[in-house]
Amino acid sequence: MNSKYYHHGCVIKLIDSFCRLTVYSKDNEPLLNVLFLGFRFSKLKSKSSWIIILLLGFLSCEKDDICVPTTPTTPRLILHTFSRDDLTKPVRPPDFLVRPIGIELALPMNDTHNLFLPLRTNQSFTEFEFIINHEQDDENIDTLRINYRVEDQYVNRSCGFISNFILNDPPYEIINSGEDWIMEIKTLKNSIVDEQSAHLHLIF
Repeated sequence: MNSKYYHHGCVIKLIDSFCRLTVYSKDNEPLLNVLFLGFRFSKLKSKSSWIIILLLGFLSCEKDDICVPTTPTTPRLILHTFSRDDLTKPVRPPDFLVRPIGIELALPMNDTHNLFLPLRTNQSFTEFEFIINHEQDDENIDTLRINYRVEDQYVNRSCGFISNFILNDPPYEIINSGEDWIMEIKTLKNSIVDEQSAHLHLIF
């Protein structure tokens, strides 16, 4: 007998009437022999016995080879914008655009006050151009640097690592102001570990 059964990155091999469970990597390299059965399958006369043995082998396999869509990923910084005239209701600045510096990623700009800003994981700051009156004669650009500490978190073998962030106090500095259209940025949460609620409020 010489057969193979596959399940979630594991292979059960039936060779010379014995069963061996081997875990393989995605590159088809053997990582670990995790199970040996010390009896001959020729002694198993019923189909149900075979099924039980195979199920036991399958249940011994880990699912680390699969990164499911619901696995947490590196969170973005969430920023809400408010007018100085009404701090109770978030509002979008006029002709507003945010342009990241050093990130090959276009930020989707919608008509809401919610901004989802990706932070660089290979350094302790990310710079953005915050632009109002974009492509108008009175265009105004404030360049902000968001400062933080990166904390890497291991998820599993397939998904690898994600990064969380701890904002500095204060979390930002204006490094190239236009006419200082940004009045203030308030910190709501200094730990960026999810995208459930806002981390910063921008007042203009």
